[in-house]
Amino acid sequence: MERRAEGPFGEFTRYFGGQSLNPYLKVTAITHRRDPYWFSLVCGSDDEGFGLGALRREGAVFETLSRVVPQVTNVYRPASSPNHMYVQMRKTHDAQPRAAILATLAASTGSVNHVFIFDEDVDIFDEHEVMWAIGSRSDWAKDLIIIPDAPLTGLHPLCTGPGIGTVAGLDCTMPAPPATYQQRSFIPAEIMAEMDLDDYVRRPSPTLQTV
Repeated sequence: MERRAEGPFGEFTRYFGGQSLNPYLKVTAITHRRDPYWFSLVCGSDDEGFGLGALRREGAVFETLSRVVPQVTNVYRPASSPNHMYVQMRKTHDAQPRAAILATLAASTGSVNHVFIFDEDVDIFDEHEVMWAIGSRSDWAKDLIIIPDAPLTGLHPLCTGPGIGTVAGLDCTMPAPPATYQQRSFIPAEIMAEMDLDDYVRRPSPTLQTV
């Protein structure tokens, strides 16, 4: 099989990957359906890392977690980083987040190097909620798991060897019942229902328009 140098190209990590020898082929004909749909993406862009790649990896992780840790309710690979995975769960035991971290890393086949576990009341699709939970529900002395020399995509700039690097997970969940934790602040629904913004906010007066 003939091989030729390919690359460097932008990769899903948003860095340029190295040049490598890959199979070479010569195109002799292209066929297509009438009125075809053409799907295209830019290598190293959000289209690749967040769109196409995210859906595939989210599905693989959720399928694994559904069997290993059935308390998991949702997973999300955020657009902010293709190397992260957010996991949401209905926690009933304090060992479940660690099991979810390890299973997520195993199911990601090296494409994810940081996993974050959250309670159900945290919207994992909202970065403000995510950062709030990281800052207020994780004790890094006991909630952080660091695994050196683990499988990691060779495209990652932090690889310490061929396909090897450090991965980690952070438990950002409250203690499981019957333990207690500080209650999240909120405004009762009955109070919100009684509020009328017109009592507090002056609406702008209509202005006359001349033609």
